[in-house]
Amino acid sequence: MKKILLSAALIGSLFAQEENFIELGAGVVNSKDNFSTIGSENISSLGSSSEENEGFALVDFYYGYELSDETSLYASMMLGKMSLGTNFMTDIGSFDIGISSGLGEEEWKNPFLTNSNRAKTDVSEIGAHIGYGFSLASAHNAQLIYSYSVRSYDTETVQESLKRDGNRHIIALENSYTPEFAKGKFTYLFNTSIENYDAKGEASTYDTLMFEFGITSNITKSVNLTMIAGLGAKEYDQSNPVFGKTVDADISSLVAVVKWDKPFEYKNFYTTLKVGHEEEDANVDFYDKENTFTLLSLGYKF
Repeated sequence: MKKILLSAALIGSLFAQEENFIELGAGVVNSKDNFSTIGSENISSLGSSSEENEGFALVDFYYGYELSDETSLYASMMLGKMSLGTNFMTDIGSFDIGISSGLGEEEWKNPFLTNSNRAKTDVSEIGAHIGYGFSLASAHNAQLIYSYSVRSYDTETVQESLKRDGNRHIIALENSYTPEFAKGKFTYLFNTSIENYDAKGEASTYDTLMFEFGITSNITKSVNLTMIAGLGAKEYDQSNPVFGKTVDADISSLVAVVKWDKPFEYKNFYTTLKVGHEEEDANVDFYDKENTFTLLSLGYKF
């Protein structure tokens, strides 16, 4: 499945860890991405990517097992990322420590190759994270997360400065605030993240800064709406030898999630509709990306 918005994963985490669940879904992604293998094998120029569509199936789940009142173990999958970890409470807050792995991806061995068929290569990424949960007020909850992962390409045929094998570092702060004056009807969200991708090739090494703002509200007793918008920037470290300039991009995103609990009075079931759009507008057309998705799913809590 093509990777979709980080915002969708963050919104999904709002529903996770409340109860054990399994969620099955299907959706479609419309994308423009020269690095994705959904696109044409053979391109004639290094311009903007053509528009492509892909359908996908989704299996998400969360299962937690309590070892004591303060400690639990969990296994989860969110948007194709499998995680194993532990949560435990202390006098200064909660901690979450775990390991994770993607289910496998594909990219082009050389995405810049023109007038010849581009070949695919397998890509893997495994990592670990530590999170610290705390509250600054009765209406506030926050989690500070550091994650580290290693991304590996089976085969690359790009020049040395464009090699993409690398280490990913992300520091993220997720905040939620439920004001008392709203009687708990609204929760405001603010997330920020800093990512450093340290690639083998300096022209593929980049830094990303993202800010996300959102709101979640119960529209009715059983229907919840969450909307979150993001703005950010990505900047590569070194001049790209193919284009003769350093690549940078402005990032924007918008995601909406509707969750319907107990549809048609079916206890323990819920349905979600997720729609979103993410765009990277780069100073080099080849690096422009657009990603629009729609996902409908059915979940069961246990």
